[in-house]
Amino acid sequence: MNSAAEPKSFPIVFAKSVSALLAKGRHGDIVHVLCLNGALSFLFRETLYNVGRNDYVILPNVRLARSFNESEDFEGIVMALEDRFVTALALRSNYGVIGHLSLLQNPVMKLSSEIARQSADDLKRLQKRLTHRDHYFYEEMIGHLLMAHILDLYDIHAKSASMERLSDRKADLLNRFIALLMRGDYREHRQLDHYAEQLFVNGHYLSEVCRKASGQGASYFIERFVLQDIVRQLYDKKCPINRIAEKMHFSSASYLTRFFSDRVGMTPSQFRKRLP
Repeated sequence: MNSAAEPKSFPIVFAKSVSALLAKGRHGDIVHVLCLNGALSFLFRETLYNVGRNDYVILPNVRLARSFNESEDFEGIVMALEDRFVTALALRSNYGVIGHLSLLQNPVMKLSSEIARQSADDLKRLQKRLTHRDHYFYEEMIGHLLMAHILDLYDIHAKSASMERLSDRKADLLNRFIALLMRGDYREHRQLDHYAEQLFVNGHYLSEVCRKASGQGASYFIERFVLQDIVRQLYDKKCPINRIAEKMHFSSASYLTRFFSDRVGMTPSQFRKRLP
C-alpha cells in the first residue's frame, strides 16, 4: 500500500521497517512489529532484544527503545498507533493496563507459525482498509478491525505472560500501586497523594518509579483506570452521564465531560454515539 495515501494526521501508520517509521517522525507512538523474515535487534530499557521470524514486538512507548538494527533480509509489518486513539478504544477490562506493565518487562511475544500468519493477515487487512475512506463508517470500521486484533494479542499475551511480582523493590512498589487501582480506589481517589500515603512513599518518588519503568508518571495509570471505567459504563446506554459522574465521584457531569474530552478528544456523548 502507498503510505502517502494515508492522511498525515491519521492515528494509524504502517511502515516496512522501524527505521522507516521513525523517519516519519512517529517517535511518541505505541509501536507493533511483526517479524516475517530476517532479524531485528534493539535496546529497550537498556536490555538487548533479538527478534526473529514470527516474533511480535509491542513497544508501549517507543521512546524507551533505541539502537534499532535490521538485517538485510528483514521483512516485517510495522504499525504505529497514537496513544490517544488507543485510549478511545479502551476495553471494558483493565487488562490493557496490566498487559502494558508486563510488556515493559518483556516487549517480545513468541508466536506459533499459525498465529503469526493470522496476525499478518489481520494487519494486512487493516492496512488495506485504511485506504477505503469513502466508507460511511470509516473510523468505526477501522477501530473495530484494530480492536479485534488487539483482543487477539491480549489473549496470546494473557496465556503466555507471567504476572508474578519481580524481586526488585521498585517493581514491587509498582505492582502494589496497580493493585490499589485494581481494587477500585480510582473511583474515589484521582489524586496521587492518596496512593503515595497508602504505599508509605512520597508522591514524587512513586511517580518517578512509574516513569522509570514505563515512561509515564503515576497519574497516567490512575487516569487510565478512570477512563476505562467510564468507557465500560458508557456501553450501558440507559445509564445517564450524570449517574456515571456520581458513581465515579466527579463533582458534576460537566466536570466528567471535560476530563473525558481532554484525554480522549471527544465528549462522552459523542463517544457513546459511536458504540454499537
